Amino acid sequence: RLGQAWTPMFGNVPVSLSHIAFPLGYGSAGMVGWRFPGVYFYWGLNGKNPPVKVQLDAALFTGSWNGPGNNVNFLTGGNLGSPQMELRLNFIGKTWEVYTVGHYDKKNLAPVNVNAPDSTLNGAAFEIGAKYHPGGFLLQGNFFTGKNIGQQFGEITQVSPSTHDISSTGGWVQIGYKFPSKYGLYAFYGTEKVNKNKALAAGLSNPRTLNNLWDFMVDKSVGPVTLGLEYLYSNLTYGAGDSTVHGSQLAFSVLY
Repeated sequence: RLGQAWTPMFGNVPVSLSHIAFPLGYGSAGMVGWRFPGVYFYWGLNGKNPPVKVQLDAALFTGSWNGPGNNVNFLTGGNLGSPQMELRLNFIGKTWEVYTVGHYDKKNLAPVNVNAPDSTLNGAAFEIGAKYHPGGFLLQGNFFTGKNIGQQFGEITQVSPSTHDISSTGGWVQIGYKFPSKYGLYAFYGTEKVNKNKALAAGLSNPRTLNNLWDFMVDKSVGPVTLGLEYLYSNLTYGAGDSTVHGSQLAFSVLY
């Protein structure tokens, strides 16, 4: 596949009627990944109709960073260096799926046409995800740990303004059930923790260091229409003094 596509790190997606383009926990509570122009390969490793399908995905795609110059101009320093690379191994059964992903990239933070080998920043991450979906029951989640993957919505979507690393670990889990009456109940929890000392050393004056996110939803399907009532609560820790701020949202959504 040639062109822009979701990278292998963009794995399981939480069910929500109010958070679709930016799903629950995305860039804030353990869900990472993004879409980039590149070359994507997909190999089935064990035949056409095995009881458990084994698939290998590999991707080589463009970089992106809030580095020197204009980060959407491919001639500036933030996009130089090696392309982003990811490898994903999938095990897919009839009602379940497990996968693991590795990520690596190397960013050149030097200005254009400046040879500064010490101005590089390596990004790396490891992710594992699973889903179990027999009938109306759903249990799914992701876990990741990595450094300098702000372009993939890691580190609570923070990017290093220097050559110092910023690292984080996060994950989320969701459980739900769709009843025969077409009512659905879903509960979500996600969290992500950033290494505060590294974030401060990198030059972030007021870094986001920990976020916890809860979401509860009930929905009802009527023909092609689904109605949803959803409550979201977030608890964010930030700054050198571990200040906190809370946020909540009540949403009524309609999907056709």
